[in-house]
Amino acid sequence: MRSHSTTTPSGSLLGQASRSMPAHSRNPTRCHSGSSLCFVSLLVVAAIALWFPIQDTGAISAASLLSRAAQNGYIFTGADESLAFIDAMQNDNHARPAGADDVAPMMCSLWLVPPADVASNVQRGIDALAKAGNGPSFPAHVTIVGTVPCRTQSQIDDLLQTLQQGLSGFGPVACRFDEDPSSSPGTWNQALFFVMKTSPAFLSLCNKCRQLMGMQTQSWQFAPPIYKPHLSLFYGDDASIPSSDKVAPIAPFEATRIELWNTNPRTAAGVEQWRLVGKVDLS
Repeated sequence: MRSHSTTTPSGSLLGQASRSMPAHSRNPTRCHSGSSLCFVSLLVVAAIALWFPIQDTGAISAASLLSRAAQNGYIFTGADESLAFIDAMQNDNHARPAGADDVAPMMCSLWLVPPADVASNVQRGIDALAKAGNGPSFPAHVTIVGTVPCRTQSQIDDLLQTLQQGLSGFGPVACRFDEDPSSSPGTWNQALFFVMKTSPAFLSLCNKCRQLMGMQTQSWQFAPPIYKPHLSLFYGDDASIPSSDKVAPIAPFEATRIELWNTNPRTAAGVEQWRLVGKVDLS
């Protein structure tokens, strides 16, 4: 099966995500020399630094936080995610010993996951590609929100409860994908993937989740550089991407569960440290 290389953003989709603010981490992308994404990320850092001048000399500046976040692979898919990250990290660092160096205690991602039978079949393909390309294995998923700051277990519990209450009765989400896999050169976490055909139900789920988490529902976008929902097949650098000739298409399915994952560190080497935090039923 042929793999398509894609680097340009998609056109606007019914309510998908207006691109008023190109973003910067998780669904995580690293900056590469000369890439437009790196340039855009620097613009975001500069813009938000201007919006959030330092009010307290003990606080870590917005520019410093976003710079360190970029180094750790974070991509923010909207200004609200960037601002939530800054707020969470500045508040958290006020309570830390002087000289604390880590960017965040935990940064989570919200995923839509296939039903067990589909997940099992797709997982075999992901595992085979990981072995062939010497990359990490990871659960099959479509990212809903890539960057969700979570500072404490209590905050995580409250978030899961809010999502469960707000999404109860939402119902199954039909998922369909392109027949051929695609790739985004220079983007380790979009090395090989199936583009998901964006549906009103999936966009409604994304917006509902963002609303429940206090995020924008009008001005956001899926993770660059493809700006489309997708199911990843392989994480790694361009030279490591295995042949996709034997990758079978994913049959349509209905998803009835989302999962919250701790996705630190945001690097290909750190993927095996990612851990499931909680599950939310959509039925």
